[in-house]
Amino acid sequence: MEKSLIFHILGISEASDESAVKTAYRNLLKNTNPEDDPDGFKRLREAYEGAIAYLRQPKQEEKKEKTEIDLWVDRIDQVYQDIRLRPQPDLWKEILADPLCEDLDTSLQTREAMMVYLMDHIYLPQSIWKLLDDTFQIAEEQEALRQMFPENFMNYVLYYIENPEAMNLELFEILEEEKMDADGYIRNYLDIRRQLGRRQMAGCSGKLDDLAAFGLLHPYEDTERLRILTAAIETFREEKLAQPDDPEENARIRAEAVICAAKLIKPDSPEALAFSDSRDSALFG
Repeated sequence: MEKSLIFHILGISEASDESAVKTAYRNLLKNTNPEDDPDGFKRLREAYEGAIAYLRQPKQEEKKEKTEIDLWVDRIDQVYQDIRLRPQPDLWKEILADPLCEDLDTSLQTREAMMVYLMDHIYLPQSIWKLLDDTFQIAEEQEALRQMFPENFMNYVLYYIENPEAMNLELFEILEEEKMDADGYIRNYLDIRRQLGRRQMAGCSGKLDDLAAFGLLHPYEDTERLRILTAAIETFREEKLAQPDDPEENARIRAEAVICAAKLIKPDSPEALAFSDSRDSALFG
């Protein structure tokens, strides 16, 4: 679980100590019953364990003096970490025009350093992957690179040189700049999308809400909320027609649908989202 998400779920600052983590966990646990909300309980427990592990990890040793190539990679990182800059080809062209990328004595080392960095920073637009390929001949020299880097990573790079990215990075809206973590957002969003693709709807609405931990908003969220809403209505309709009334289950499904609908259309009043569970309702067609 991402660090930003861990502390967002616990509702405390990333600067908190272990005592504050335990207090926050105990307080949240009072309102999270594992029988009523198993997914919420599991998520809270994961956040607690992740926070404790994060706080107990050994501090990194002081790094050695950086080389020219290290400083060049830092320039990549500055552009990559700001989602507003990441999709801009001109910024990447400027970085890739550095003599380190062109000089015969340094170009291979520079390419290797860049590939090492990209192993943990993989979410780029296709246009940027193409620029990297044009500069470093990644596809042309893939056999040599496959001897140096994991096969799944190389397959990923080669795929996105030729194919569009999973998300349009230019559509991100910044909510809180100090929390901005685009990779954390994308990883968690794609996990949610895969879960919904398997029609495992439980807990997905809450996970979409948790994406706010990364200080960003993407319009694809609304697409996933619509999928949840549609699935909830379909389930409600099918089960309502096939089985005797179960008021408790009906209420749960309706609540899920109403929450998703509210986030999608933002009505003036809750009554605007009310619907009848009568078999004569339009919901049952």
